[in-house]
Amino acid sequence: MRWSVAAGPAEPATVAAFCNTVRTANGGSHLSAAVRGLTEALELEWRRHGIRVIDMWPLFVATGMVDGVETASTASLGVHLGADEVAAEIYAATRPGRHLLPRVHHPVGRQATVLAAMVQVTPNWVQRLMNKTVTHT
Repeated sequence: MRWSVAAGPAEPATVAAFCNTVRTANGGSHLSAAVRGLTEALELEWRRHGIRVIDMWPLFVATGMVDGVETASTASLGVHLGADEVAAEIYAATRPGRHLLPRVHHPVGRQATVLAAMVQVTPNWVQRLMNKTVTHT
């Protein structure tokens, strides 16, 4: 850790699928939830060293990972983000003064931002209904 502290302020960023909103039958949301938990733990652990840890939550990004992938979620929500848009959001999120209060989780794109806001104010049964609708399960 000394090399990070000696190098000055650092902000590692993890990129995970938007977890706790759209769950998939193949368990993708479990991996995203694990990344979310790891990010929160690292942020708490490394804060005292002046290192801020964040994560980015895009829905689906038009990269080789989703080329040819046809799922109910991609059919319902579409693939509207490019890698350059995610990179620009990472850059913006790591600049000082972007938000009044520092945040750990950063939804990327309009859909993820709306879903993140909805998750904060809707009961679990509404979230489950939304997941069923999006994933056609």
